Amino acid sequence: MEKQIITVLLNNKPYHLTLEVEQTGNERIYRVSDNQQGGSLTDFIPDPLEFSVDGKVKITDRIRTVEGQEIAREIWKAIKDQFDEPGKKEEP
Repeated sequence: MEKQIITVLLNNKPYHLTLEVEQTGNERIYRVSDNQQGGSLTDFIPDPLEFSVDGKVKITDRIRTVEGQEIAREIWKAIKDQFDEPGKKEEP
């Protein structure tokens, strides 16, 4: 399991989150934890928050608030930025 720190900007404030990437068979799971920030985002998103390879939040981690959904989108964007190859164009 690969583990690293990602930085996500939320309201112009940086949050350092722990990202674990787990490959199980053909499936890749991105698991994000807020343990670097002392749980400051846990009011808005589940901890850990799990994404599938296409950026969908796992159903058990369903986010119910608009603010939580925005945070999850920003986290997924940071994950994509970290793992996308430089110069690779994104499909529309």
